[in-house]
Amino acid sequence: MSDYFLSEAARTDLKNIYRFGYERFGEQQAER
Repeated sequence: MSDYFLSEAARTDLKNIYRFGYERFGEQQAER
């Protein structure tokens, strides 16, 4: 059960980090 919770949390963190990085990359491209 703890492993399942850990994997779920890790997946959510990765999704948030990916979304944040994607938005930052998009902003940098728009500035040029």
